[in-house]
Amino acid sequence: MDPRWRRALDAVRVDEVLAPESLERAVAELARSSRVEREAIGRSERGHELVVTFVDRGHRDGDRPAPLVLFYGFPDPGEGLGASAALGWMRAILEQAPTELRWAFLPVLDQDGQVERGQLRRPIWSETTSIDLVSGAPRAEARALRGFIERERPRLTVALHDEWHSAESRPLYFLSDRVLPASTVVELRGLAARERWPLDASYDDPEMGSGFLCLANLDEDFRGSVWDAAGAVGRLFASEYSEREDRGVTALCRLVLESAMVVLDSELGSGAD
Repeated sequence: MDPRWRRALDAVRVDEVLAPESLERAVAELARSSRVEREAIGRSERGHELVVTFVDRGHRDGDRPAPLVLFYGFPDPGEGLGASAALGWMRAILEQAPTELRWAFLPVLDQDGQVERGQLRRPIWSETTSIDLVSGAPRAEARALRGFIERERPRLTVALHDEWHSAESRPLYFLSDRVLPASTVVELRGLAARERWPLDASYDDPEMGSGFLCLANLDEDFRGSVWDAAGAVGRLFASEYSEREDRGVTALCRLVLESAMVVLDSELGSGAD
């Protein structure tokens, strides 16, 4: 792994999994830094404003914008682990010297579906399809995020799905819009083995194997979805971590982020086959 990501991971501290409303307030406070910009990209079906927070937005790679890494949180109600992890990451990045990358974070995608308008933190199950996976992105917030992705063209989009909402320890699995490089799969398997976290055998991609799911290999139509848009311009990735009695919140958040950085290294070339 790139030593800069390792240093940032070591600096991540997350005291608790935040409720959506508290998370959005905490993200807004990042704007005190001169390296941070914020942009409203649309509204949810019920009128909640969707605001993306950038770190180092102005960085360039020659005459082009530098590669962008996008995190978006709470794609489903109750999936709060990854969003709090991304907040910890943005804070850690701001504590270090700027990298050659640009970073962006939409803290709450599905605000309308949250418990008590996002004022409570509660693991819950949603019986509906994740709004970022629905073909045609019919909900306003999904259309707004899809439009942002098409405009900004992130190299890596990290969909912060998780199994924290299940309120129990569950096997781990990884998702991507298309097959990951073999070396990346090996590294992610090694991470799971290091943590003694079993991979979910119910997800068994024909090319990547047990514990992996590739949308391109599924017999479903995701055209026009957020995931489809992200895969068209870069890589879409998600890791499904859950609660563990032997892991605190900071440790879990670091695992979410470490998995994403393994894939980022691959996309930037250092881990590609």
